[in-house]
Amino acid sequence: MTNNERMAAARDFAALPWANLAKAIASGECEINPDFNKAKLIEKNEEIAQEIREGKHDGNFTIAQRMETYLTGKCTPLLSV
Repeated sequence: MTNNERMAAARDFAALPWANLAKAIASGECEINPDFNKAKLIEKNEEIAQEIREGKHDGNFTIAQRMETYLTGKCTPLLSV
């Protein structure tokens, strides 16, 4: 696996929470506040997941932490350094 492929796989892993939340909202598995626009929530979560896959959030601590976990298999406490 090349470095580009590893980074793409790490980004896919990092995007999973947002992609899965969009699917759960769409299927009704996840209940949402009735005051929220369901379609907009789905769209926004899908948009964030896609942006993560494109590398637009690599500098975000949460995304970097998830990618590090995927790439190394360890959950390094990055803030403790």
